Amino acid sequence: MVLAAVAAGAAVCRPAAAAEETRPLDLNELGAPTFVTVSARDGLPDAVIIDIEVDDQGFVWASSPDGLSRWDGQRWATTVDTAFAEGAFADLQRDRAGTLWASFRERGIARLDGGAWRTLDRSGGLPTDRARHVVELPALAADGGTEHWLTAMDGQLARRRGD
Repeated sequence: MVLAAVAAGAAVCRPAAAAEETRPLDLNELGAPTFVTVSARDGLPDAVIIDIEVDDQGFVWASSPDGLSRWDGQRWATTVDTAFAEGAFADLQRDRAGTLWASFRERGIARLDGGAWRTLDRSGGLPTDRARHVVELPALAADGGTEHWLTAMDGQLARRRGD
């Protein structure tokens, strides 16, 4: 998490070339870290940031009570699906496979799958829509693999195995 925050701060300081193609953040190109304050005026969805995480492509994501933004290497931009982007987020988490998970305080969870966000809520089998945190743990079963566990704001705990 701290590395993501340092990477995000350093990325904000990079000079943006007008003709440069949008590309993911390359942590190897950053050099010494530099810190800069960014706010809603810079494209963040809110002045309060709940969490920052880097996806498997190197893009930096920031969640807030008012939505989700992505650093594209030059600027912060909200996600394209505004229905998904709006709403209070509790947490961002990246698992070992590189999947980015987002927890909603009142709308379940979502995962970044192949560049598109896929949401999961009570209608899809979650026991609650009040998600707090998703964590990946090694499965306890003999077949190995992994499990995703969800902690909820209403005290519930859920486990997901496979798809």
